[in-house]
Amino acid sequence: MIKQAFSAATIRTGHQQAVEDDFLRLLTARTGETYPRERTRFLYSASVAIDVMAKYFRGRPSTALGVITPTFDNIPALLRMSCDNVVPIPESRLLPRADLDYLDHSGVNALLIVNPNNPTGRSLARDGLDELLRWAAARQVVVVFDLSFRLLEQTACVPVLDLADEVGAPVATIDDTGKVISMHDTKVSVLSFSEALAPRLTEIVSQYLLNVSAVNVALLSAALDSTVGGHDEVAAARALAVSNRRHLRNRLAEVPLPVAPFPPSAATSGPGSSMSVEWLNFAELADPLLAACRSRGLELLPGSSFFWESHGTAAESRDWIRVAMLRDPQQFHSACDVLIDALVSVCPT
Repeated sequence: MIKQAFSAATIRTGHQQAVEDDFLRLLTARTGETYPRERTRFLYSASVAIDVMAKYFRGRPSTALGVITPTFDNIPALLRMSCDNVVPIPESRLLPRADLDYLDHSGVNALLIVNPNNPTGRSLARDGLDELLRWAAARQVVVVFDLSFRLLEQTACVPVLDLADEVGAPVATIDDTGKVISMHDTKVSVLSFSEALAPRLTEIVSQYLLNVSAVNVALLSAALDSTVGGHDEVAAARALAVSNRRHLRNRLAEVPLPVAPFPPSAATSGPGSSMSVEWLNFAELADPLLAACRSRGLELLPGSSFFWESHGTAAESRDWIRVAMLRDPQQFHSACDVLIDALVSVCPT
C-alpha cells in the first residue's frame, strides 16, 4: 500500500496550498471537523503543536492551565517549560462529562484535554462537549483539545471548532496522523483555532516553520484516501486494535487473577474498542509483572509515565500498565504469550 500511496502522492505534489487543501478535505471526511483555512496550520507533530500552545500561554502570565491526568507525561512536561502554573485535573472531573462546579473552584482559566485520552481511552460524551463549550464561552476559558487519537474513536469525530465558534468559546484543536498511520517520521499535525487566538498563534507558528513538506502531506493524503490502492489505513488500524484487544483479553481470562484488570470506571470503553492502547490495573502485581516481562525480553509501559502530577510516586501510578494495540498480530500474539507466562509466575498460588 505504501508504494501505491507514494506513487499517488508524487502525482499530487505541487502547489503547497493545493496539497494542504487536499489533505484537509480528506481529513474532514474522517474527523467531521471543519478546518478554517485562515485559522489552520500544519506542524511536524502533536508535540510541536503542544509546544506552540505552551508559548501562547507563556505570553499570558496570569494563566492557570488545567491539564488532564493521567495522560502521557510529555504533554505536561512541554507545558511546564513555558507555563508556571500547570494544574492537574483528574480525568474523572473531565470525562465523559466535565464537573463544571469543580472547574469553577479549581482556579483554572485554561484547559488542555486529551480526547480520547491516552492511556485510558475515555472520551467526552457529545452532550458533555456542548456543556463544556458553553461553560468555556461564558468564562472565556481557552480550551485546547488534543484530538490525536480520535481517528480511532468514531464518537470523538465531531466538528469541535465549529461548535466552539457557535457559542463563542476560545478553542484550539490538534489532530495528528502519527497515532494511526504509521510511517515513522512521515506525519503531520494540524492545529486549528478560534478567531480570538489567531493573531498570537499565527505569529508563534511562523517562528517555527514556513510549512511542512508538501511531499509528506501528499503522501499522508494518499494514506487517508480509501480509494487509493483499495486499502483503508484508518479502518485497518481500527480493526487491528479491536482484534489485538480481543486476543489480549481472551488470554488474560485464562489466568485466575486476584484483581480485575479492567476496572469499568477507568478502563478503555470495552472489548470492542478500537482505541490503540489498553489500560490494565494489576494492583500490587504490576511491579513484579513488569520485572518478570523484562527478564523475558518484553518491555511494557508502566503507569508511572502517565500520573505526571505525582511524578509517578503515588501508589496508584504503580498499579497500572499500558499495552499498545497497533502491533503486527503475530508479534502481538507472541508478546501476549510472554505476558501470560510472566503473569502466571507472579500470581500468588
